[in-house]
Amino acid sequence: MKFRWTVAPQQPLLTGQLANALKISPLLAQCLVNRALANRTHREFLQPRLKNLADPFLLPNMARQLIACFRRANARNPRHFGDYDVDGVTSTLCSLKFPTTRLAANCYLPHRVDEGYGLSQTAWKIA
Repeated sequence: MKFRWTVAPQQPLLTGQLANALKISPLLAQCLVNRALANRTHREFLQPRLKNLADPFLLPNMARQLIACFRRANARNPRHFGDYDVDGVTSTLCSLKFPTTRLAANCYLPHRVDEGYGLSQTAWKIA
């Protein structure tokens, strides 16, 4: 599937006014304008609050994901498969520190060069 980037037109007058009013850079002001956040919603974007977060159960299959998390946390021999990039290592560490994980767990991060990306048969057997 091919995608075509379209660059939003610059609006220097609106961007300049917004940048001055909010004391932000013109680049950030242009980003707000491009995302139609140049009105009152810019405050929620620039100063997020927990109370403004959307209900996570509006995401598709969230209930099934939550059940899977609880099942994994209560498994007798949980296996933690991570990845070697920043979010993979971080999520693996977070899952090891998950409060309901009371049993010893195996942790496995694949070797970037030797094993490549993703879960493999070798990794499954080792962990």
